[in-house]
Amino acid sequence: MNINHKFLHVAGFLMLSLSVASQPSLQDFLQSIETHNKTLQAAKEFTQMQQLAARTELNPGNPEVEFGYFPGNTDAIGTKQVLGVMQSLEFPTTYVHKYRMANHQVKFQSLNYQLTRQQLLLSAAETWCQVVYLNGKRAMVNQRSRQAVQLVDFYRKKQASGDATQLEVNKAQLFAIKMQNQLRLLQGQVLQVNEQIAHLNGGTPMLITDSVFTVQDLEPWEDLKQSIDSLHPLIQMTALSEQMAANQIKLSRSQALPNLMVGYESETILSEKFQGIKAGISIPLWQDKNKIKRSKAQLLYSQAQKEQAVLGLFTDYHNRYIEAQSLFTNSVALKNSLASMNNQYLLSRSLELGQISAIEYFMELDYFYELLDQLYELELQYQLSWLRLHEYTL
Repeated sequence: MNINHKFLHVAGFLMLSLSVASQPSLQDFLQSIETHNKTLQAAKEFTQMQQLAARTELNPGNPEVEFGYFPGNTDAIGTKQVLGVMQSLEFPTTYVHKYRMANHQVKFQSLNYQLTRQQLLLSAAETWCQVVYLNGKRAMVNQRSRQAVQLVDFYRKKQASGDATQLEVNKAQLFAIKMQNQLRLLQGQVLQVNEQIAHLNGGTPMLITDSVFTVQDLEPWEDLKQSIDSLHPLIQMTALSEQMAANQIKLSRSQALPNLMVGYESETILSEKFQGIKAGISIPLWQDKNKIKRSKAQLLYSQAQKEQAVLGLFTDYHNRYIEAQSLFTNSVALKNSLASMNNQYLLSRSLELGQISAIEYFMELDYFYELLDQLYELELQYQLSWLRLHEYTL
């Protein structure tokens, strides 16, 4: 029966499409998103603004210049003229620690941008996976729909020759309608996801034709953990926060030391002129009281926050790792089972030999399609899980 051979060819094509990887365009897609995404552009500008703000007020205050002109009430005493220039300086080590703090803040803002970028690119990568999944599933359902239409024609011809009942024709028609409805639903979902892609890409549409995932293996947990520890921006941010808190203690101690004042002053009365330098020092009594204690408390808080953040991060990633392992194991087991059972051939052969009715055939075929859909869904979920495990590399 020709229709059976066509079904066998389709089943083989579907199984092959689930196991053979095409060349992915994910990297190019993410590069385009990074270039055109409006949120990232705004985040980059905000980061630059914050970095510039971190480098303000690092230098000493502006010098002060005073000039006085005091005419006497008689010509005999003449006019008094006074000129003064004064510069206030914090204790010298204060500027060293301020520059270090500014460098830490610049790096912190850069890491914060990386974290924002990572989260947005992960969302974009997940959207790309959805498109690939929908493209692949749409191709499968489209093929099923065409074959279902052929089955309707096949049973109508059998009915005309008296070899099939109206009930069998009706069942074939209902099956074809079901496939067509699934196809229309998938086409609508593809349009919706493409709208999301255009939004992510700054309003510019992108055509993604990939329909097959490249299956990535999971590395051992210890290797992944080491990679996360060295590359994840959140861990680097917590470590940097601890360094900033330690530097703040040194800065607070320097700011508690006396400020210095140096200057020049001259005074002229008639033919007499007095000029010279002057210097002063502040007495640190109460202005910076408790600043050092507060800085020490901030350091303890930063250390505790770092430990909690790292522990929480690794716990979250380990849970993701376990989930990814489970998804991978389940998808491989289901794929191997479907490949070894050869249900499509057995169904077609049983129908040809009259061992099952058309209704039974459609029920079993529908169940077989559900298993294929479940396999493709597992592969999608594994791909998403793998991306979430490696989001820090995006």
